[in-house]
Amino acid sequence: MAAANRSATREAVIQAVFEVEFRELTDERDIALATALEQIEHEVGHLDRPFAEQLFAQVFEKIDAIKELLVMHAPDWPYEKIARLDRAILLAAIAELQFMDGEHIPHAVTLNEYVEITKNYGEDSDRRFVNGVLSTLKKELKPAHD
Repeated sequence: MAAANRSATREAVIQAVFEVEFRELTDERDIALATALEQIEHEVGHLDRPFAEQLFAQVFEKIDAIKELLVMHAPDWPYEKIARLDRAILLAAIAELQFMDGEHIPHAVTLNEYVEITKNYGEDSDRRFVNGVLSTLKKELKPAHD
């Protein structure tokens, strides 16, 4: 799988997480992911759907633990005060870094991917915030081929 497609796959997951969080969807989560995947796939071609489905599932299966890690690594920001886009990016990033060991992707690569996505969608302050939270979290993780 080309890196660009994995990046686009992450973007689709972030879009779906954003929609689920923003619209407070519970029964339509899979529809949100399928829609986001179709939209991005139409733009860039084939995506890594199994990776997307696994990552998306991890976000919501481990949502309480992910939120706890997010708040712990952004202590000056109550969860509700974090910008919704930053929150969606961080939920997906933390899920991947913390709970997707089977991917064997170096943490530094994963972190960089999410920071780049943030740069594409947000302001410089968003990029710095996401980078800071993920860099702090990364220090506590066991190495993944870094």
